[in-house]
Amino acid sequence: MRVLHLSTSDTGGGAARAAYRLHSGLRSNGVDSRMLVQNKGSEDSHVYGTEGAIKKINSKIRRQFDKLPLIQYPNRDSETFSPAWTPERRAKQIAKYDPDIVHLHWISGGYIQLETIAEIDVPVVWTLHDMWPFTGGCHYSKSCTKYQKECGSCPHLGSDDLNDLSNSVWKRKRKAWAGLNIIVVSPSQWLAEQARKSSLMSRMRIEVIPNCLDMDSFCPMDRAEGIRHFNLNEEKYYLLFGAAYETPRKGGDLLYEALGQLSGKTDFVGLTFGNVNNKDSESPIPVRHLGKLSEDDLRLLYSTADLTVVPSREDNLPNVAIESMASGTPCATFNVGGLSDIVDHRKTGYLAEPFDTTDLARGIEWIVNSLSDQIELGNQARTTAQRRYSIDLVTQQYCELYDELSLGN
Repeated sequence: MRVLHLSTSDTGGGAARAAYRLHSGLRSNGVDSRMLVQNKGSEDSHVYGTEGAIKKINSKIRRQFDKLPLIQYPNRDSETFSPAWTPERRAKQIAKYDPDIVHLHWISGGYIQLETIAEIDVPVVWTLHDMWPFTGGCHYSKSCTKYQKECGSCPHLGSDDLNDLSNSVWKRKRKAWAGLNIIVVSPSQWLAEQARKSSLMSRMRIEVIPNCLDMDSFCPMDRAEGIRHFNLNEEKYYLLFGAAYETPRKGGDLLYEALGQLSGKTDFVGLTFGNVNNKDSESPIPVRHLGKLSEDDLRLLYSTADLTVVPSREDNLPNVAIESMASGTPCATFNVGGLSDIVDHRKTGYLAEPFDTTDLARGIEWIVNSLSDQIELGNQARTTAQRRYSIDLVTQQYCELYDELSLGN
């Protein structure tokens, strides 16, 4: 069976990494899996993407070109909004590889024009990595529920026009999505529920299959080694925040509020990684930014931290929480979105009441205050991650879905 994954990237961002991990897992389990991407970051010969400086420049231009319709909305917010109108020849590329199944992932950023999806003439699986496939262009709707009927007067765009860009994108999707031979997969129960409520996908078949992770790569490691490697103080409590926590959706403001309520703040140090522009000077506790890490260093960092804090307002199934649990490090987070699927309250971490920063601070302290509880939490977190997110388990679920589609076709 030939499966062709379509993703804007194979390494750039959480959705891309989740797609690439699935692709790699399928190949290791005997599936002829390939990826067709706009921005290639790996050395994988089975990933096809831009080669050469000119094509890479063209990819950057496409991303900016796709944003042009947003110029007419000067009051829009900072969250990603994707019109997906940039012309391309993706359908011909897909046909060249002659796949039995096309598997869509995160395909925004000028990668594909949404009408092209209707031109794919083989069965399609679409893994949702956010809400974009069933909204008028936003990737997370915040509190807006217009996608359940018809988008327009979009709060993300700062628009009060019923016939604004979100409405035109929604109508384009309604036309393109009609009659699609497609199975929708959501990594989280929360995102599946939102898709089922949506006007664009409510009649489609929607399955829940989580993202996968290599449990041999992300596993508990020697904390003392991490303390030495990162030149840390073994007497401090280290809270890992991950990357991009400063954006409104990722809850940086809520994080700082919670940190400000910790007792004995001098005992805590924050750790961050990735390409971020965090306002660490606003943090009530010291924060050390470790920059972009190799995967080896990232795995060690998870085991070095006492816990991982994920303060998101909205999220699907964030890699950082799964990776942390697989490494035996519990998480403190709000009881929202896909995070409710990942963390079992007071068993593998702490689920604070949504946006109650006092409760989040309480959860952080609850995890660190008892070493015996922390060890047990870490063990349970690891066991739970293995049971839910192992590559073999997840790829088997996808293989069963592919087989069903192929037989049906």
